[in-house]
Amino acid sequence: MNLEPKNLRKHIINMAYTGSSVHIACAFSLVEICSVLYDKIMTFNNSNPEDPNRDILALSKGHGVMALYACLKEMGVIEQEHFDKYFSDGSLLHGLGEPRVPGIEVLGGSLGHGLPVAIGMALGLKREGSNRHVYCIVGDGEINE
Repeated sequence: MNLEPKNLRKHIINMAYTGSSVHIACAFSLVEICSVLYDKIMTFNNSNPEDPNRDILALSKGHGVMALYACLKEMGVIEQEHFDKYFSDGSLLHGLGEPRVPGIEVLGGSLGHGLPVAIGMALGLKREGSNRHVYCIVGDGEINE
């Protein structure tokens, strides 16, 4: 797979326009990180985002979730219909990632809680003897908090 940052940015702009939302810069700052993680580093099964052997990305920097949605769209995990209703009533996709979205395990947004959740997940996997990895992305705002 080849997650092109240019395509991810287009999805982000379209989501922001569709949902009259903000946080474009926050999402843009994650594009390269997310594309490399999903494309080159993480073990992730596109056809089964709930695969118990997948690696986990905990997006603590929750307001940048449009970058994660864009990756999941490019990988075929999230359908276009959800992007057409981004940030509207009844939509699957909102301004913060939610575990009900395939491929998202951590509810992001509350400043500072994503890192301890990711650490707990990693320690739990280690205790089970799993070889899975947990990656966590934090933002400067929550570090300041």
